[in-house]
Amino acid sequence: MCRTELSKLESRINTDSLRISSKERQRLTKIFKVFPSQQLSKRSLHRSGNDRESFIRFTELPGLLGEQFFSALDTSNDNKLDLEEFIEGMVTLYRGGLVDISLLLYRIFDMTIKDMCQQMT
Repeated sequence: MCRTELSKLESRINTDSLRISSKERQRLTKIFKVFPSQQLSKRSLHRSGNDRESFIRFTELPGLLGEQFFSALDTSNDNKLDLEEFIEGMVTLYRGGLVDISLLLYRIFDMTIKDMCQQMT
């Protein structure tokens, strides 16, 4: 399914399924804060986010999969994963509907980095 088809579905995402309780938010915040980051102090971690290398080490995702997963979660494209991006990604992964998860998987496996499918000829 190409990006044009997914963009039509994007507007129909059920945001109710992506809401989380304050307790769940606290748990995800704790997970986010334990990312191994040698470059950031704990105070700046919440504000600045985690870098790509720290995320890949923490998740232990191999090579390209870790790179692509980080890129899919880094919606601001600043090479830092902030708390909100992390929470949104995890909630989508574990609670999202078919459309939500399809969009996340598309972003993970879109190797063109242009946000569109290329036809094979």
